[in-house]
Amino acid sequence: MKFLNKSLLVKLVGSFFLVSSVTVLVVTITTNVRGREGLKQSVFDRLGVANALKEYQVKQWFQNRRSDVVLIAELSEVRDRVELLLKKKPEDPEYVQAYKNLDASLSNIVNTKKQIDRISVLSSAGIIIFSTDKNNIGKYQPLGNTTTLFNISDQQDLIKPNFYTSTESGKPMITYATSIVDRQENRLAYVAVDLNLKDIDVLIRERTGLGTSGETYLVGNLESKSAFISGGDNTSKEQFSDVIKSKGIDLALKGSDSTSLFNNYKNVPVIGIYNWIDELNLALVAEMSQEEAFAP
Repeated sequence: MKFLNKSLLVKLVGSFFLVSSVTVLVVTITTNVRGREGLKQSVFDRLGVANALKEYQVKQWFQNRRSDVVLIAELSEVRDRVELLLKKKPEDPEYVQAYKNLDASLSNIVNTKKQIDRISVLSSAGIIIFSTDKNNIGKYQPLGNTTTLFNISDQQDLIKPNFYTSTESGKPMITYATSIVDRQENRLAYVAVDLNLKDIDVLIRERTGLGTSGETYLVGNLESKSAFISGGDNTSKEQFSDVIKSKGIDLALKGSDSTSLFNNYKNVPVIGIYNWIDELNLALVAEMSQEEAFAP
């Protein structure tokens, strides 16, 4: 009888323990899932704010650089001196004075605006007749491929920059070019402005609100392969190779705007948001490691 009672007690306690364990397990799993989903949405919100702010800043930067180029092309002191360079011979005193004045004006702009590396004036045939980099004078500069040529009347969203790798710094840059016209609106020449992306790199690398592992970066097509335009791992040989890949990057380059959990270009599990900026031909990705995101 005692054995029977003991056996019954064991069964009763065992059943109670099993039911309690299952209940606790279900509650734990449910709480964990809900907590994880809540954290995930919170991180998506943070990444979304960072992405939206950086996209606005990047667009504003390109718009300001376009305005700089337009202003240079429309300056009367530039137009009049370029016209003299085209009409007069190099040994003519008017040519010499016009050259000196143009050099002073454009060199001052380069020294004032750190985003500008070089300003050149090209003939209609693409020959550099003036440049703040004197080594380039007389050379041929094609107005395709590496140059983003636009008309002053073009809307900003129609001007999609062409990125290329600088032979001097080895980093991505762009060249904006537009026409210099005379008072009768006839084209005299072209002004080409070489722009570095240092400012963009600084703002893209800013981690405010992204924790210790968070990062944002711009990816585009550089010499027909996907590469970092700004941000990313500058120390990696992969920076300008076609192996810069991840689910987020690949989908963004195809024009997708979304959020997801994926392994980034370093094969680290991240939680990220990505979108395609059509008017700039760029993909913008913001991400944070899943380890940090779900640590709570």
